[in-house]
Amino acid sequence: MIFYFTGTGNSLWAAKEIGKELNQPVENIIKQKTESNFFCKDDIIGFVFPTYMSDLPWIVKEFLLKLTVNPDCYTFVVMTSNNGKSGNSVSLSQALSRSGANLSAVFDLQMPGNCLISSEQENLERLKKAPERLKSIISFIKERKTNFTSDGSLPKEDFVTASYFYGGHSCAACYACLHWCPKNATLLKVPFLKHRPQYHHPDVTLAEIKE
Repeated sequence: MIFYFTGTGNSLWAAKEIGKELNQPVENIIKQKTESNFFCKDDIIGFVFPTYMSDLPWIVKEFLLKLTVNPDCYTFVVMTSNNGKSGNSVSLSQALSRSGANLSAVFDLQMPGNCLISSEQENLERLKKAPERLKSIISFIKERKTNFTSDGSLPKEDFVTASYFYGGHSCAACYACLHWCPKNATLLKVPFLKHRPQYHHPDVTLAEIKE
C-alpha cells in the first residue's frame, strides 16, 4: 500500500509511479481523516508527501497515530520538497515504532515547491530530473534495501500539535486552493505567498486532486 498526501500533485504523481512499479494500490491519506484507527497488514508500505518546514505535515502525523502496521513490513517514505532535503524522517520512524515496526528507507525527491518561489526554469529542471531520481528510488525499494536505522523512540506528546500550521481551521497548508483555482482568485494572508504564481504537476489533473 502507498499512502500519499498532496496539494500541487507532486506527491500524487510520485505515489502513482511507485504504485505502478511495485504493483501496489495508492491511497489518499485525506480519505482516512474521519477514521479513528486504520490497520494495514501489507508487507510493504510506503508514504509519499511533501516536507513542510523540514517536518511532516500535521495531517500526515495525525494519520500515522491512527495507523497500525505489521511489525515485519518493509516501510519507506519519499518526501518531496523544493530544496531536495528529506526533513524530519525521525518523526515518521517514531510513529511507526508504536506498532513495533521500523522505518526501512528514507528518500528525498526535489520538485517545484508549493510555497517558496522558484523560477520557471528551476521548476522545469526539477521536473526533468525527477523521473530519473524516482526510478533509482523504486529500484532501491524493489530490492528491499535499507538506509535508515530506527532508534525505537516514540513520538512526543506534542507530535501533531507542534507541527507547522497546526490548528489552521483544518488547513493543512497544502495550498491546493491557491495553485488549482481556475481563476487564480485564492488569496492567502501569508505575506510571502501574496504574489506566489500558481504551480501544479503537469501530469496530475484537478479531478485527481478533488478525488
